[in-house]
Amino acid sequence: MEAGPSSSALPPRSGDVVLCVDAGGTKTLAVAASVDSKQTFVGQAGCGNCATLGLEAASQVILRAVRDALIFAGFGTFFDLIEAGEAEGITTPPLSLSDNDASSADGDGELHSTRQPSSNVRRPRVRAIWIGSAGLSSSAVIGSYRQQLSQLLQEYHLADDSTPIWITNDAVLLSAPMLRDASTQSCVCLIAGTGSAGFAFQRTSSPSKPASALDSTRAPSSSENEDLPGLATVSKTGGWGYLLGDRGSGWSIGLSTIQLMLTREEQRQFSALPLTHFEAAVLRALDVSTPIELISAAYQDRVCASGGNFFHAEDARKRWLAETTRVVFEYAFDDQGRSGSELATQLLNQAVGECIDSIAKLCCPADRIVPDKSTLVLGGGLWSNRSFLDLLVQMWKAQGRLPFKNIHVVKSPAHEAAAYLAQRFLDIQCETN
Repeated sequence: MEAGPSSSALPPRSGDVVLCVDAGGTKTLAVAASVDSKQTFVGQAGCGNCATLGLEAASQVILRAVRDALIFAGFGTFFDLIEAGEAEGITTPPLSLSDNDASSADGDGELHSTRQPSSNVRRPRVRAIWIGSAGLSSSAVIGSYRQQLSQLLQEYHLADDSTPIWITNDAVLLSAPMLRDASTQSCVCLIAGTGSAGFAFQRTSSPSKPASALDSTRAPSSSENEDLPGLATVSKTGGWGYLLGDRGSGWSIGLSTIQLMLTREEQRQFSALPLTHFEAAVLRALDVSTPIELISAAYQDRVCASGGNFFHAEDARKRWLAETTRVVFEYAFDDQGRSGSELATQLLNQAVGECIDSIAKLCCPADRIVPDKSTLVLGGGLWSNRSFLDLLVQMWKAQGRLPFKNIHVVKSPAHEAAAYLAQRFLDIQCETN
């Protein structure tokens, strides 16, 4: 069906909302921003990975998170009536109709008023939805997913054929800080949490150019990133998973820590090498008594403990090993005179060096990604430690590299992306954390 007038070109009205959903492997977070408030409202559900769940089940997870976010935004009665099958009196007009058009026509053109008892129910008009999902593998999957979600959202009177529904890889949400800043044309994004991955993005259109209906609903071209108008993916690095990659991540720090401790244990065969306070703290964090026990603990079968689910078992293994990160940070940045701090510092220097390698790779080609004209966006739990960020800046500068125009640490990608949608479609500024 042909799209109606551009959603972003319509003037905001009371009840207008935008939605962003971050559908990950562990949880799904929906953030709603309303024109009636500069606050954001959050709903949460379980795993939203569409590759793990399938498109239909993943769509239901997203709907649950969106529903909860909109209920917190003040639309609870709307959902009560929808779910009670009493939607006739609260049907939201399509975006192309005027605010006062509350009538419908039958095939003969005769007008019928909608039910009055529900006419005063506060109802949302969703201006745009951005879904960042784990598990997207191709443009064909994205197209099928959009169709599935559009049908479900229309059943709940949350979308119509003119509503922009953007579906991207969840990492693309990190481009939102750059998209909100009209003076920045590109960004480099590095995720460093339990795992790691990097992306570079560039605008493909002027941020001041109004979006057309075609812009909002069209399929992506081969040079553009998964259905996000105005944004191109320049390059990617990492994201290979813990067995093949994840350099500079919590997993990588943990793995390097165990390797270092086992190397030192081997050296004790030939010379006296006392166990440092740092090494003892790592052993406690990983619930073992001696360095040699780290080998069996690393290979421990965790499938039975996780109910027979291999993916949950491997996730438990990654999280176990990443526990060392807390100890490494503590001893590197606040040693309190305890022994082994130099080992922790060595490990963090190695991790930051790996992050710098990834960032430098993403700054190519030089004619498209220029650091002093770009934003460096950092996501993932490691960047919550300010000292780790400071170490990155210091080592980047020490290598004689160009500084970035801005550095932005993202606490919640869904909040960042919802703020961008609010700016673009509702003409308001709202919180990002």
